[in-house]
Amino acid sequence: MAAQAMALGRPRAFGALNSRWHERALQAFGAIVVLHWVEHVSQAVQIWVMDYKKPEARGLLGAQWPWLIKSEWLHYGFAIFMLVALGLLLPGFTGRARAFWTVAFAIQ
Repeated sequence: MAAQAMALGRPRAFGALNSRWHERALQAFGAIVVLHWVEHVSQAVQIWVMDYKKPEARGLLGAQWPWLIKSEWLHYGFAIFMLVALGLLLPGFTGRARAFWTVAFAIQ
């Protein structure tokens, strides 16, 4: 796969990302997605369990850096990260997994 990547003019790191580093890259990607969900769940807990008003429910990161929640930079950054990561990791999939990954990329 790395030889094919180089033949297509892609950097060696790109080929490695979708071969020997693919599992680790997916683990990192999954961890970031889970952290995003933790942020949403913490906001839901703040609203529904701790009885915060919606503007005061900033989640974990927003409690530390309120401008992230007020400006929506957290979501914009995450959306860009998802688009780039989905696109970079797509070539490492085959078969049914590639079909699902392609759908996720299209949705994003």
